[in-house]
Amino acid sequence: MAESQQTPCILHVEDDPNDALFVRMALEKLTPPPRVDWVKDGQEALDYLGAAGVHKRRAGQALPNLVLLDLKLPRLNGFEVLNWIRAQPGLQALPVVVLSGSSIIEDKQRALNLGATVYFVKTPFYLDILNYVGSLVTPGS
Repeated sequence: MAESQQTPCILHVEDDPNDALFVRMALEKLTPPPRVDWVKDGQEALDYLGAAGVHKRRAGQALPNLVLLDLKLPRLNGFEVLNWIRAQPGLQALPVVVLSGSSIIEDKQRALNLGATVYFVKTPFYLDILNYVGSLVTPGS
């Protein structure tokens, strides 16, 4: 049980299962590999973080060390998720890395204004981005 408390955890909010798989495979190369919890839409992200709905069993469990957030999501988009996270007193310091297919400068600026820690556009250089993400959740990096 102590090991799971020390293992970094990333909440990955992504509706594309191929992107989710690629990110998981890349993150597994980190040392130590973080646990990656994947949710498929914005509402499920709120339920996970708020221990509600199908995620109510998470009540009392530790929050993830970081949220990896896509913007174009079903039900609630990434901007809505980010706005909700920053409005929660217990989540205001939670790092949120936006990993989006949008290279529109207004999307980047809006995400940063809403409190994103950093904004990355999905590129073939995913590994570089994920190494950065790993440095945020891996002790001593």
